[in-house]
Amino acid sequence: MLLTFFFRCNVEDNYYCWSRVQITLGPPLLLFLRMFLLWELVCLFTSFGGMRLSSTMKKQLQKVEQLLIHGEYQEALKLIEEGLKTKNISKEEKLGFLVLKSTIQNDLGKHKEALETAENVLKESGETDNVLLHVDALIQKGMAAYYLYEKIDESVNSLDKCIELLKTTKLVISEKELAKRKALLFNYKGGLLLSLGNPKESHKLMEESVSFARKSGDKRILAWVLPWTGIITNNKNYAEEAQEIAIEIGNKVLLAFSYFSLAAIATLKYDYYEAIELSNKVYPLLDEVGSTYLREVSYNNLGVCYRATYQLDKALDCIQRALKGSRVQSYLMLSNIGYIYLLKNELEEAQKYYLEALEKSEEVKEFRNLPDILYRLVYISIELEEYAQAQKHLDRLKQISQETNIETINQYYHFASILLLKASGEISALAEAIKLLKEALAKEDLAPSWRLEALYSLLEIRIKELQISATKEALAEVKKQAIRLEVEAEERQHRWLLGNVYRLQSQLALIDIDAETAIDLLEKTEKIAVETKNEYLKEKVNGDREKINQQLDMLQKLQERKAPISETVKLASLVNTMQNIKEETVIEERDKETGKVIEYRKLFALKI
Repeated sequence: MLLTFFFRCNVEDNYYCWSRVQITLGPPLLLFLRMFLLWELVCLFTSFGGMRLSSTMKKQLQKVEQLLIHGEYQEALKLIEEGLKTKNISKEEKLGFLVLKSTIQNDLGKHKEALETAENVLKESGETDNVLLHVDALIQKGMAAYYLYEKIDESVNSLDKCIELLKTTKLVISEKELAKRKALLFNYKGGLLLSLGNPKESHKLMEESVSFARKSGDKRILAWVLPWTGIITNNKNYAEEAQEIAIEIGNKVLLAFSYFSLAAIATLKYDYYEAIELSNKVYPLLDEVGSTYLREVSYNNLGVCYRATYQLDKALDCIQRALKGSRVQSYLMLSNIGYIYLLKNELEEAQKYYLEALEKSEEVKEFRNLPDILYRLVYISIELEEYAQAQKHLDRLKQISQETNIETINQYYHFASILLLKASGEISALAEAIKLLKEALAKEDLAPSWRLEALYSLLEIRIKELQISATKEALAEVKKQAIRLEVEAEERQHRWLLGNVYRLQSQLALIDIDAETAIDLLEKTEKIAVETKNEYLKEKVNGDREKINQQLDMLQKLQERKAPISETVKLASLVNTMQNIKEETVIEERDKETGKVIEYRKLFALKI
């Protein structure tokens, strides 16, 4: 076999000469040649991501990559600008510099600039010219676009396009270069799928992203994917490993990211004070390198921690600061602000922010928080006596429940339906609400927060029944339900709630014309009020005690003539007391093992 070859001979870095040689090949030499050419092809496309580079540009790009790894962003940007100004720079070399520039801009939180840079790369590069360059630019574009516009579907489609390009390319790409891209792609997509309400696939992709990052041998990539995976899988070990790597390579943005991740995981574990401490380590590190990456999301998380510890003004300040500087996860920030106003019992403000959160969630198709938002809006609309609005939000919640058939969403719909049935006040509606509440309470795996709401709602309905038909049987049902709520509050050490239940039971004793028991129960309430430093509850107890003392003569006369319950029920302010429990009682969530208070919440403002 006669073959003609043209060999390129390097004279200097950017200059070449060519020689022509003709050779006759036998089978052994032909096989060797095939193997040699395959090896050359592999070398060609694994040298700096498959780019054909001069040695000078290759060294400069590699230096920029090293600076990026160590978080020396300003020095890296300086080298990039020098490289771009170099005479005779090739198209691929130029695009290589621009991809790195876009990566740095995203790391610094300059997502608008990163998007423009990545789009310039995509305009100049064709998918077939250099697949890796094209994929790298698409990754940076997708990340920037998400943080700017939060278009989740578009971001997922962009990532899928990258994955398909890597699958179908005919170019030979080294395993490490391929693993590097897959690590980022799977990590980003995993996070987005969680927002779209697909936790199972999200967890799978996140774990795979860590596996690919390890295969890549790139410490920066590994320290990038570990924190998000740690948050989504609630695995502290991943965040701690990311922290160790960030310290080792001296990258302050990645170190800040690891603290953010550790704070988020501490929040998921209800260790809010540790989360506050960790969050406050994020901001000085970002300031040192001039980055705003994840600053707003971190402020939101810090606000959640302050809210959980009932530092509501601090919480509001943090989350409003986050909202001003960010578009990403704005639906979550709006929802969190609405929740704080709900805790403050400022219902109009709460409704305003929840409606904005609803609109944003529907716009970006973020379905994780949508059921919670709709449930709150049903509750708030009822409290504001806007029943048509409540029904509208309930209908949307029903639609989501039917479309997804996810148990947690079904429970939101179940309890939201109960809220509206209770509000109607009709006998048939109250009967249906009781039926639904009993069905919920019969479930062994019912979340404690739902159980508490169910017990309260059942007591509320029984009190309504007592007012409609003031009979001994109705009073017995109210007492029975009050005892169930008392037991629940005592078992879960909800001290404020327990104090309020004792106060309610004191009023029930008055209906039985039993002033002695009523006073004893008020003393129990007062003891809890003193222990919990609850001035509001102390004030209510004093008012109740004074009222009983003023009514002693009347109570004795009612007892002497054996007054019916229809008359004595007027002695108790049961509806007002129940309203006070709903609006003012703070629920203490405790650690199961230590019994320590880890969070403060309210009835019907419980986070599920």
